[in-house]
Amino acid sequence: MTGAATMSPVPYDQTLKFLADIDPEALLRVLGALAPDVPAVVTPVPRDVSAPVRLPDLLYDVSTAEGVRVAHVEVQTRDEAAMDDRVLEYAVLGWLRLRKPIDTYLLVLTPRGGARRSPSRVVVRAGGLVIVVRYRVVRLWDMPAAQVLAAGRPSLLPFVPLMRRTETEVLEALRRLRAIPDDRLRRELAGRFALLGGLRYNKTDLLMLVEERGMVTLEDLRESSFYQYILEEGERKGQERGFERGEAALLQRLLERRFGPLPSWAAERIEAADRATVEAWGVRVLDANATRLEDLLT
Repeated sequence: MTGAATMSPVPYDQTLKFLADIDPEALLRVLGALAPDVPAVVTPVPRDVSAPVRLPDLLYDVSTAEGVRVAHVEVQTRDEAAMDDRVLEYAVLGWLRLRKPIDTYLLVLTPRGGARRSPSRVVVRAGGLVIVVRYRVVRLWDMPAAQVLAAGRPSLLPFVPLMRRTETEVLEALRRLRAIPDDRLRRELAGRFALLGGLRYNKTDLLMLVEERGMVTLEDLRESSFYQYILEEGERKGQERGFERGEAALLQRLLERRFGPLPSWAAERIEAADRATVEAWGVRVLDANATRLEDLLT
């Protein structure tokens, strides 16, 4: 990895692609596309950017003793009937381009709006044309976090906050993330942990939990693509000081964890400070030698 990727306003597709590209075999086994004890070779289907029709990003050749097939993964924050058309289109286009069996998996991240029974299917009857596409709906919140922890694959850890989990399992996921030796990978996985967890929890609280557990420092998190997304999201919602307010909110929560509820003068000082000042205070608050709030906010 050479740098943090730029994330879109709704970056869940990109997040899943990032995690899948690290270890596609692990993701497919969690989705049930591969049995735990079946040896397999999983490789991304090459993206032909010059092709007139673009195939989905999460498309993988899966080679087992039984032959080669294609696994197609889609991700949605909630299950929507509109996915039927998308699945149908990608299945037909994929077959025409690749001429291989295709299995589709729809990963639904939250129970918002409910979710259909799995497997589901799309049927089109138009005169002499009949198309039937079956796909499996995977409800992340129904899956036990213990399954991911048992797999021992770091790229799966960001899914834990959205799974059926205990607080102990969430903390264990954080502990394992903290143990990742590669600094950049650890930062990016921590950011994705907070991004996905933000679908269930307050995003800023999750950021603070990630930082508090010593996985990465607040300064490191600033370099992650997720952190930039949080700040940019404020601007997209029309906040004129999106970056400053995002930084200020993180600083205030750090200070409250250390000193308790802040006096009004401290909150007012943070609100009035420019971004460079807030960043400098954010670095100071991580200094274990600083014991007085007055000393930090000077």
